[in-house]
Amino acid sequence: MERTHVRAIDPELLARLHANDLELAAKLLIDPGVLHRNSITLDWEGAWSLRTRAVDLSGVELIDASVRFAQRIPIRVTKLLSLGLGVSRAEVERLVADGRISSARRLGGHASADFGFTLRQ
Repeated sequence: MERTHVRAIDPELLARLHANDLELAAKLLIDPGVLHRNSITLDWEGAWSLRTRAVDLSGVELIDASVRFAQRIPIRVTKLLSLGLGVSRAEVERLVADGRISSARRLGGHASADFGFTLRQ
């Protein structure tokens, strides 16, 4: 907004910007358009944790799992799955290539929104 005439900015938004509103800053930092227009790259290292529940999977042929994000922090899907499954990223990529891990979403690249996947033993 640095090149926007101050009268063109909503007065409520302008007041929040002047007050360094943390909620507004957080909202702007996850807006992909703002990030792209301003060439901002955020370092998310150490900003997330993985919580899993212990489940006895012995003898189970098919596992349907879901991944839920408390905040929209982008993470490489293979890294997330490797940590959750306790295998290497290369092993996750092999399982995806073999069709043993499948999902409605693409399992390559990054994700920051909830998704599910199926693991075939």
